[in-house]
Amino acid sequence: MTADRISKTQRWLDLLAFLLGRRTAATVEEIFAAVPAYGRAIEEDSRGSRESVRRMFERDKDELRKAGIAIESERFSVNFGVDLEDGYRLRPTDF
Repeated sequence: MTADRISKTQRWLDLLAFLLGRRTAATVEEIFAAVPAYGRAIEEDSRGSRESVRRMFERDKDELRKAGIAIESERFSVNFGVDLEDGYRLRPTDF
């Protein structure tokens, strides 16, 4: 492991801090932009990086849920109701 590699624990903490700091659900793209490990992975791997980062996020989310952290999934409309997006949130009262 190199010195600039972000550990899973740090990735989880960054994800939880980001979600706790929001009042509304965050899209996957917002999460990828806000959590340094996801953004760095996308920058470092030009081919298939979005898919591999998405799998990493899904694993992280599943593992955190198994640990008892209630990350909620919800669909919400964007573009004045034209499109639906998947979003994720963590309510401070549930944490």
